[in-house]
Amino acid sequence: MSNSSTCPTIRPMPHRAFSALKTALAIGCLLGTSLSLQACTDAKAEREAARVAAITAQIEDVRSVRARLDRSVTTKRANLESMERDLASARRSLNDWNREAERFVSDHKMAVAAIAGLVEGGRIYFDSSNRFSKDAQDLAGWMGVAALAWALFHMDEVAMVVDALNQADTAISGLEAEIAHLTRSVRVAQGELEADQTRLVELSRQITSLQSTI
Repeated sequence: MSNSSTCPTIRPMPHRAFSALKTALAIGCLLGTSLSLQACTDAKAEREAARVAAITAQIEDVRSVRARLDRSVTTKRANLESMERDLASARRSLNDWNREAERFVSDHKMAVAAIAGLVEGGRIYFDSSNRFSKDAQDLAGWMGVAALAWALFHMDEVAMVVDALNQADTAISGLEAEIAHLTRSVRVAQGELEADQTRLVELSRQITSLQSTI
């Protein structure tokens, strides 16, 4: 019995089969590369979308701050305009009171001149701090005794003049205090409004800058 064995024979792959294998491998490589590129593209797109979303959210936050500040500016501007009207009105009233007081003093020279002497004699009360006390003293200086003699027969008018001048002094002092207060308030309000308006411009620029990065 023969112990001969058959040696394996390596047969070359048919050309058609080899070409098919090469094509399959090439397609596989292309698919792998394509999938890898697609994955990279998707990751990049996700990062870009996240960046845009973050900037958009930041823009909305700044817009919200600007909207609140804009409403505040509108309110402050209205308040400032109201204070300016009040200040102008107070100044007109002060001018009216001063003109009326001057006219009143001119119309009652004898009574005003008598006031100084009567005050010194303790006959009537007239506050020495009253802005019109100097008018009385000046008139008394050149009308002197004649005014006092006249006053003896016209005490009702003298009392009326004293009362009117005291009222005028109170009104004028009150208006001067109001004007001083309003003047300070207007200056403060103007400063706050200017600061807020500057901030509004800065916020608008910030929004524009953020939008340019999208």
